[in-house]
Amino acid sequence: SQIKTTVLDGFSNADVPVDLIAERLAVPRNPAYSPLVQVAFQLLDQAGFSVDSVLSNARFGDMEVEVVGGQTQSSKFDITLNLTLNESQLAGSLEFNSALFKRETIATMVAHYQTLCQALLTDLDKPLAAINFVGDSHILERLQLDSKDVHSVIPLSAMQYDMFMDNLVNPHSLQSSHGWQIAIHRPLDLELWQRCIQ
Repeated sequence: SQIKTTVLDGFSNADVPVDLIAERLAVPRNPAYSPLVQVAFQLLDQAGFSVDSVLSNARFGDMEVEVVGGQTQSSKFDITLNLTLNESQLAGSLEFNSALFKRETIATMVAHYQTLCQALLTDLDKPLAAINFVGDSHILERLQLDSKDVHSVIPLSAMQYDMFMDNLVNPHSLQSSHGWQIAIHRPLDLELWQRCIQ
């Protein structure tokens, strides 16, 4: 109920520009990042809106009107996810600060978001904690393994994950938070493991 009220209150003030809010709140400004928030999410409901309809009704004498897609050269926030709902279709775009994120990292984020959406569409009651964001194909790709050579991908248990994370600090042994020490008989490819957990 409180979340619903907060969201509806936010929508009632949707026309207020962020710069005005920052000015009124006297937020200290830093040229390195945007004030108030660094990540934005925007959902636009385009129900009933048609570019073709607008263009067919647009008249400027003999002037022809053409819709041209624009690309921004700078990002207002670190990351902005824009989703547009038009009847039964959902389109999206992701704007990001290229000084902070590599294109490959953003591509991975988009893949994880698609996995999340597909899982929620399959089962709306499924808890977020039960959704595996990293698909088997992504894991195999990051480990540079061929799917023909792998029977199945089984997620690490909390203890196994803990042991491998500890190994990044102490490459000569694995030690869980329970204090169990395990000797390594062959060196682990730490660079490979770091790529997998990023």
